Amino acid sequence: VFTHHSVPLAGIFVLHQVNERPKEIHPLNGLQKIEVLDTHTYRPFMIGRLGLLTWHFDLSVKIASQIPMYAIERSNLFSAYELADTIHNLFE
Repeated sequence: VFTHHSVPLAGIFVLHQVNERPKEIHPLNGLQKIEVLDTHTYRPFMIGRLGLLTWHFDLSVKIASQIPMYAIERSNLFSAYELADTIHNLFE
């Protein structure tokens, strides 16, 4: 079911593929969060060209200070349903 209203962001999750079948979830802190946001920025080469480096950094710091972020290790054997359950259980 979709909503037409804004919904607060509960968290940001970064998936890391591993060979085994762990269900490891690691909270990210401080500079780790900034690095993840920087790494996963869409079209990062455009930020400098548009003169938005300060804006991007300030926004990344604001997001990192307000939103919990986690790294999740998963394997190919780890189904989408298991992943969704793991994330859901984290916020219960």
